[in-house]
Amino acid sequence: RQAPLKIGDTIETGGKSTIFPEGILIGTVSKINRGNSAENRVVIKLFNDMSSLGTVYVIKNFDKLEIKTIENLENE
Repeated sequence: RQAPLKIGDTIETGGKSTIFPEGILIGTVSKINRGNSAENRVVIKLFNDMSSLGTVYVIKNFDKLEIKTIENLENE
């Protein structure tokens, strides 16, 4: 609902999350199953083969609670 989608569009993180930073490329839209006005199912062809990952780093965000609190204050 935030932006019209079409096949071939590139999907990336938007930075409105305390989990993923902005600008990480995810994949491209390969199929769109249109539902009602509030729901579409979108198939994404990922840029990375998740089954072939070798080293993965898990990073804890110690500021997550504070960031969420500030985000909630901004939305009031």
